[in-house]
Amino acid sequence: MLPRMITTRLAGVLLLLSTGAVAGCGVLDYGCSQRDRNYSVTLDDATILTVHPPGAEEVGAYSGCDDDDGFAYAGREFRSTLTRDEIIEFHRRAATEDGWQWQGDGTPIPSSGLVTSAAATCLTKQIDGATAYFSVWFPSDFNGLPDQEAAPTDEYGLSLTGSHDGAAWC
Repeated sequence: MLPRMITTRLAGVLLLLSTGAVAGCGVLDYGCSQRDRNYSVTLDDATILTVHPPGAEEVGAYSGCDDDDGFAYAGREFRSTLTRDEIIEFHRRAATEDGWQWQGDGTPIPSSGLVTSAAATCLTKQIDGATAYFSVWFPSDFNGLPDQEAAPTDEYGLSLTGSHDGAAWC
């Protein structure tokens, strides 16, 4: 038989865990579900990540699951001589032709300061029963920030995020 103090502590832990389960969250909810870890593979295989303008060169690829926010992600990085506007227009057109729907509000991108290009390129589509978010981004948008190494201005990225069991966004 377990000593009374251990039994009491064990009962307290079990109560805490069961309360969290009833509420839909708990101590064990941190991170990605296995379903979302698998979803990152699905996102990584999405055709939209392989579409790029003529002359653009793929320089990187990534995929995984963000444990802090619990969403799957996949992406590609390219180098291109096209302008930012030409890159955005190419990928918005290609995504729309592939069934993606634009979620932006038409707000113009500022000409100076920290620019976040996702607002101009946030598109969504159902993939494997969950909403996936597609965006085009530019690493050089973060140039000039403290402790940030300057990124080449001719690079851009394509990003997909989504989740069956958490939250995702552009």
